Amino acid sequence: MIFYNILLFRSQLPVKSSKAIYAELFGLSKKCINCALKTNIQHELVNLLKAFIYDAQNKNIQEVEPFDVNNPAIIKHKGRPPKRFKSNVELSSSKGSK
Repeated sequence: MIFYNILLFRSQLPVKSSKAIYAELFGLSKKCINCALKTNIQHELVNLLKAFIYDAQNKNIQEVEPFDVNNPAIIKHKGRPPKRFKSNVELSSSKGSK
């Protein structure tokens, strides 16, 4: 019951920065690993984490919708144009070869 109250209190806190969230999750992951190693159930933790990663990746793939680019913006660069390489079928017009 106390643990539930702590979680309830934490969920009502204002939005944290991504750095603070990362630090909190990293601390929890270290505690999980230590507990799993002490109780010799690391294989269960590995399976749990793999399942979580699989679910998160599938959720991410379903949420991302491909966007269609019909007419991309054409960028005209300023300054001298880059050196153009001629193809093999074009005649070279250099001064040295006639």
